[in-house]
Amino acid sequence: IDRQAIVTALLSDLGGPLYGPIAPADVFYTPAVEEFNQFDLERAKTMVAELGWTPGDDGILTKNGVRHAFGLTVQAESFNRDLASVLQASLAELGMEVTIEALDRGSYFARLNSEEGADSSLFYYLWPVPIDVFILFVDSATAMPGQSNWGRAKLPDVDAAIKAWKQAANAEELEAAGDQFQMVVAEQLPTIPLVVRNSVWVSRPNVHGWLPHQYDIYPHYNDVWLSQ
Repeated sequence: IDRQAIVTALLSDLGGPLYGPIAPADVFYTPAVEEFNQFDLERAKTMVAELGWTPGDDGILTKNGVRHAFGLTVQAESFNRDLASVLQASLAELGMEVTIEALDRGSYFARLNSEEGADSSLFYYLWPVPIDVFILFVDSATAMPGQSNWGRAKLPDVDAAIKAWKQAANAEELEAAGDQFQMVVAEQLPTIPLVVRNSVWVSRPNVHGWLPHQYDIYPHYNDVWLSQ
């Protein structure tokens, strides 16, 4: 997946590629995650070939008579539709057949939380996601119907990193556990990070006392006042 191409085409370069679980603006972000998930179509083709997948007459990968075809469930919203279409085209170049299913918000979450779940899904959010929040998407404890680990991922290394993060006794241990968590998620991919969108804040000169904060997309207006 060419993440930078997505940033340019869909975000007008007001954002960046995301190679690990949290945004680069987060205090615990480690640039080491960027060694993973870089765009390399030829390497990807080699990797799926090593796993026994070969292109059929129509270019779709097959293995033991099974086509590499799956659904991608998204919310019926313009950006999510556009991103799903880009992913569909990108994976088609690799030989994967992706069928997009766009649902209203209620039906979307009902599908993800159902017993059968979804083949794959796209979840795009605007609120900041520090490690404390992202854990909800990859912890084996939430890998069940009705919980937030919609991929049903259960990875021992991820769980161990989560445990280290929760049990950190001081700032040094917390930073080390944060690095451990990000690296194992980037490498083992219980969920696949794609892009991060910049937050753009605008105010007029006659608005005073308003202060945006990167961890609060719902600013407080207690001290805000207007001049004529």
